Amino acid sequence: MSKLIMTFHIHIEAITRMEAEWIKVNIIPFSGYVESELFTGKIVPGAVDVQTTDRAGVKHMCAKYMFKGYDQNHEECYLYVENNGYFERNHNPSPFEACPSFMSD
Repeated sequence: MSKLIMTFHIHIEAITRMEAEWIKVNIIPFSGYVESELFTGKIVPGAVDVQTTDRAGVKHMCAKYMFKGYDQNHEECYLYVENNGYFERNHNPSPFEACPSFMSD
């Protein structure tokens, strides 16, 4: 049995796109917050999701961002998140498949 421990609420800002013969790039800045038993906080400025698609159609996404907030003991702390995903040509999974990593002080 699994238990949901955190839900991230994300607000996407204006997307910047670039397309060349060999690559497509989307830069997606965002903001947001999380509220949970373990941590509650807001994303600090600078959060971005970079999505690239190469000539072979392989997609890579990498989102990097940090929350500032409070842990379960009400101590101020940061929570850094890096979320990476690779997708083969014409593969757009739903739900989204990626591998997040988390670090905190």
